[in-house]
Amino acid sequence: MSAKGVTVESFLADVANHKLTVRMDNGCYRHLVFRQPINTWNMWFEIVTWPNMLTIHGDMGTWSFSRVEDMFTFFRSDQLRINASYWSEKIESESRFGGPHKTFIPEIFKGNVLSSLDGYGLSGRQIVEIAELLRDQVFCEEEESSARRALAAFKHEEFRFSDSWEIDGKGYTYHYLWCLHAIVWAIQQYDAVSTLGERPESAEVKTRSRVANALPKRDGLGNTEEMEVPLNEPS
Repeated sequence: MSAKGVTVESFLADVANHKLTVRMDNGCYRHLVFRQPINTWNMWFEIVTWPNMLTIHGDMGTWSFSRVEDMFTFFRSDQLRINASYWSEKIESESRFGGPHKTFIPEIFKGNVLSSLDGYGLSGRQIVEIAELLRDQVFCEEEESSARRALAAFKHEEFRFSDSWEIDGKGYTYHYLWCLHAIVWAIQQYDAVSTLGERPESAEVKTRSRVANALPKRDGLGNTEEMEVPLNEPS
């Protein structure tokens, strides 16, 4: 797997036509669905919360997180920022599709192997020679097990790696990073159309102010009627 990342720009392009449907909104109990009106299964996702839990599920995979009673407060951000490392510590379960959250990535393995050479007291010439041999004998392997066996067997003159199995070669998967962006973005969309709590008066929120009261009404049991909320309504 290559080290393909998710940028804010690429994610926003993916969800540019998504619409929000609120299926439940009752305190910490929420069910929000985001999908395109056409080609509805492409990168659709839903977010379900209940006390101490948040699950995102959809076309890009499924992850569940637990940290605080209202998980929206844990992930909420006015900027589309994510913390992949810290948030991974809060994973309760992860996707069979799109998961796990980290996987072996040859480019990351290669970078860490080459960086480790600085700790062996080698000359510049030796580092260049070893790097060239690694390219042909180790970095040609795409599978983690094969790459690690090749690195453990690698030898040049008197040099061998003393800690080859400890060199990290894993990075965050594209699907995991995408879903983290989706969680933060979804909360922003929910906040923009919700009258619960005071949110910053950005231009985007003002544009959507006409649907601020469009969240479903609760009945006497605390249940809500399903309501589709347009996210990209023109001002």
